[in-house]
Amino acid sequence: MKRTILGLAAAAALAAPATAAATTIEHSVSTVSFESSYENRSERFERWVAADRARQVITNTATGALRYEAAQDPLQFTAFDATRNEIATLTGDDAMSSRGTFVRSLPSQGDDIRTMIGKGWIAKTGDTTFLGRAALTLATTSGAPGEARVGTTYVVDAATLAPYQRITTGTQNGQSYKQTETVESFDTLPLAGNEALLAMSNAGANAERVTFGQQAERILGAAGKPGKSQAASKKKAAGKAKAKAKAKKKAKAKQQTRR
Repeated sequence: MKRTILGLAAAAALAAPATAAATTIEHSVSTVSFESSYENRSERFERWVAADRARQVITNTATGALRYEAAQDPLQFTAFDATRNEIATLTGDDAMSSRGTFVRSLPSQGDDIRTMIGKGWIAKTGDTTFLGRAALTLATTSGAPGEARVGTTYVVDAATLAPYQRITTGTQNGQSYKQTETVESFDTLPLAGNEALLAMSNAGANAERVTFGQQAERILGAAGKPGKSQAASKKKAAGKAKAKAKAKKKAKAKQQTRR
């Protein structure tokens, strides 16, 4: 069927997003939900990615409360942990890694998927559409690392393999979980006039200044602590054990009295 000019324009409008260029910003909004028997949460990730600058804001999906914000340029990387009200900054050569910005454009992530397909770790399972665009469905194969404990299905752009949705299921400490990451929207903005979108907000203006090492230690320390449900279970179990020991001691004392 012959395409009209209108048809070509429509096809261009549905084309895959381009890799962040020096004059553009890729703006995307995603939701990430985590479901398990030990923890459930849902967060909104908003990202702005340019060639050598990026910013990410993470908020609670239900309440809109800020959890984390970070921004990076070639000479500075700043991260604000709103949960602990701590802010850390790296400057100079340490601010930018060899891979570029700490969050990457969707097509750049698609390059990783292409590599995994080449290694035989991911395979195509079908064709679909996503946000009006041609897309593919993929899944990890039996040869993928850790496949015995975790598996992932994808919906990706048909041309760039940019991931639009990732659903990972697996087990951790013998308990099952499911994590779903879905791109809700994305667009490309001109860098000129939108530079402020890549800069940190003033949300962490009154936060405690810490080093990245201190921030990482505290985050990992909190992650290592049992959740409320786990702590409650441990407390309940300890209470039962204590009551059982007390009853046993009482019964023993009663027997000795009878003698």
